[in-house]
Amino acid sequence: MRIKTILILVFSCFITSIYAQNDSLSYKNGFYKNDVMIKKRAVKELVLTDSKALASFKSAQTLEVIGYIIGCPSAFAFGSDLGRRLGGGKGNNTMLIAGGIGTSVGVLFTFLSQANYKKSIKIYNNNRAEHKNISSLNFGVTSNGEMGFTFRF
Repeated sequence: MRIKTILILVFSCFITSIYAQNDSLSYKNGFYKNDVMIKKRAVKELVLTDSKALASFKSAQTLEVIGYIIGCPSAFAFGSDLGRRLGGGKGNNTMLIAGGIGTSVGVLFTFLSQANYKKSIKIYNNNRAEHKNISSLNFGVTSNGEMGFTFRF
């Protein structure tokens, strides 16, 4: 009977620890929940409950838009002038320099936005872990000095 009880306890700890790990978000060239890619809109709905994560997420969105607004036209100007020069035409030095700087600034803002997305996901996951009851089953010395199993939840 004791072996059966111990097996049930071990199995229930295993199941609860698997369940506890499945709710985390991650960001690797896109947003993932449970290793399945999800849309940015769904992530925003998830972080609405956490004000710090939401603030970081909105900051990331703003930086991303600024990066695209600066970077895309600058890349077009840079590429246009570079293509003109490679084709044998006369280029405009100001357009080439301004396009290169603008493209670099746009890429910088995009990298900063990705860092803020990662920060918001980290804040969200840490806050969820703090509020979640995670159970554990350990074997060792108990609080009263005897050997045995401890089950925490």
